[in-house]
Amino acid sequence: MFNSYMAAKQAETDFKARFEFAPGLRFEIFFALQALTDGNFRIHREWRERARAKMPAAFWREFQALGGSPVVWAVVSDTLGALPAGADFNSVISGLKNQDISDFQREILYGAIHYRDIVEALLRKELTLAEALSEVPRIKCEWLAFIGLYPYQSGRGMCAALELLLRDPELFRRTAARLIELFWRHSFINDWALLKPRFQRCIDEKKELFKTCSFGEFSKRALLRIEVDEKRRTITAVRGGAELPFEKIARGYFIPSAFNDKRYWTAFEKNGKETVFFPYFEPGLSVLPSLSLHSRFAAAPEPDPYLVFKALGDPTRTAIASLIARAPASSADIASALKLSKPLVSHHVHIMREAGLLTETRSGGRIYLSLDKSALQRLSRLAVEKYFGEDRKKEKEKC
Repeated sequence: MFNSYMAAKQAETDFKARFEFAPGLRFEIFFALQALTDGNFRIHREWRERARAKMPAAFWREFQALGGSPVVWAVVSDTLGALPAGADFNSVISGLKNQDISDFQREILYGAIHYRDIVEALLRKELTLAEALSEVPRIKCEWLAFIGLYPYQSGRGMCAALELLLRDPELFRRTAARLIELFWRHSFINDWALLKPRFQRCIDEKKELFKTCSFGEFSKRALLRIEVDEKRRTITAVRGGAELPFEKIARGYFIPSAFNDKRYWTAFEKNGKETVFFPYFEPGLSVLPSLSLHSRFAAAPEPDPYLVFKALGDPTRTAIASLIARAPASSADIASALKLSKPLVSHHVHIMREAGLLTETRSGGRIYLSLDKSALQRLSRLAVEKYFGEDRKKEKEKC
């Protein structure tokens, strides 16, 4: 038994050795662009208003020509593949401009749709975009809805962006590159000068945490949107359920982000191995020079209504919610009260934590879980903003 324990500890050590921390623009400039162009983005509001005021009118015209969806920046970042996590601006923009146009087009489509065979059929014009999206397995419809591709609406948002990409990929790329350059020149070059040293201090803190935690525990405390099964040695995406075995991961990077409140992460495959990037969200990090490194005015991200509905739509999780609404309980208490196995409780608790339904307190070496009443009180407003926000925005624009 001792030998098995030591073998497991060595495997954990070897796996963690594949990961490193690095600050860089590889993802952050795209997350910042998403924050800039998203009218419902609620963190760093003062930064957002200042940055928007600096953008020339041409920026907003070209953004609308690109479809006007903030999510487009998340998929454009996928075209850079395994570009180093610590890449500077020149590396990012040259990587974008100089990539083979077919690869550029293919990687954006794959970043959105996630199925190579469907993307290839789309590129061969065997399927229209609407038909391609209808071919995506049901489990991925959650992801497509999250990025604005389900239900399909021609000429709107992300659908319009991908339609342009299919029709004229060079125009799409020129427009995206111009927008990135405008954003950098008019605003983010100064923001980055402020953020980079702050990120380095955040990295120093997270490195120490990473040394003392298992990979699974670190993923929770760093707010990664994954579920880690250390016995099966797998990482599972909370959205869509994609599974990645530990042994397929050749390299991994943790990259601090002030803007990735959606907690996107990605992996790129080469020769059967994956390079995985986790741009982990630092919720209290200030992006304004007048505030300290961690601002008490910074807001944590709002819960995602879909994840709340998903969490509460399961009878076991409803029973857990009812139990911890009455009094805080540990995972062991929950397992005993509901006659569940500890691994099953851990799975359900992870989903509830991702939905923002839990508050956690530590006492006597144990973690006690409570149902977050305020999350449920905010749910109605959040759901209205999620499902009707775009319509309300268009109504305002007409007035």
